[in-house]
Amino acid sequence: MSAVIANSGTAPEDIVYVEAHGTGTKVGDPIEAASISNSTLGAREGLLPMGSVKGHSGHCETAAGIVGLIKAALSLRHGVLPPTAGFETPNPKAELARLRLRVNGDGPEPLPAPASGNAPW
Repeated sequence: MSAVIANSGTAPEDIVYVEAHGTGTKVGDPIEAASISNSTLGAREGLLPMGSVKGHSGHCETAAGIVGLIKAALSLRHGVLPPTAGFETPNPKAELARLRLRVNGDGPEPLPAPASGNAPW
C-alpha cells in the first residue's frame, strides 16, 4: 500500500478515507488495519475513517473490489461517507484506536477535507 501511495503523488496526510477489504476475520482485520495505518499515518491528526462495502453487498467474490471502488467514487462525488452497514464493534485485535483508525458506522457524515485543502469534491 505504501508503494501505491508513493506512486500516486498523494501525501499520506491527504488521505481522508480508506475503503478497506474488511475481512471480518480475527487474523485478517488486524493485518489490514496495521497496513492501512502504517501506510497512511504520516503527519495525520485524528482518526482516519475507513469502511467496507461488504456490509452492504456481501462478499461478491471477484466483484468485491469493483463494488468497493464504486462506493469510494460515489463518496468522492457526493462528499459523503456512508456508514458501514452492520458494523457494531471492531475486532479488538485490530487495535484501531492505537492505529488511529475508526470505522464509520454511525451514519452518513461529510467527507473530511485533506490536510492540503485540495478537496476534489
